[in-house]
Amino acid sequence: MPGSGWPTRAPLVAWSAPASSSARSRCSPFGLAGIIRHTAGALSAFFGVLFALNPLVDLLPTWLRNDVINYLPLNAGNQVFVTQPGGGALGPWTGLGVLAGYAAVSFTMALLLVNHRDA
Repeated sequence: MPGSGWPTRAPLVAWSAPASSSARSRCSPFGLAGIIRHTAGALSAFFGVLFALNPLVDLLPTWLRNDVINYLPLNAGNQVFVTQPGGGALGPWTGLGVLAGYAAVSFTMALLLVNHRDA
């Protein structure tokens, strides 16, 4: 929408990405559950990865922290809801791609481990 102050693709991102982000963020716990195979362990691992990684990354040197923090699951997922990312942050579609990558890795690992253990 030229002249309205919105970037041309921001409305598309703002409407379509949150739904797919929500679906992908729910896929990672299922992958972890297949890997760990214990409910309490899978929940602990998921919330640990989601919330405990940010404070741990804050302990890194600034030059490394600024590069790493954008690719953490919580920060990448939050970028999906932003129409104009801040300086140095991932864009909405890039954040969605990172979140989808986490879900794909967890599902692939779960598939391989479940096939190996239950074979």
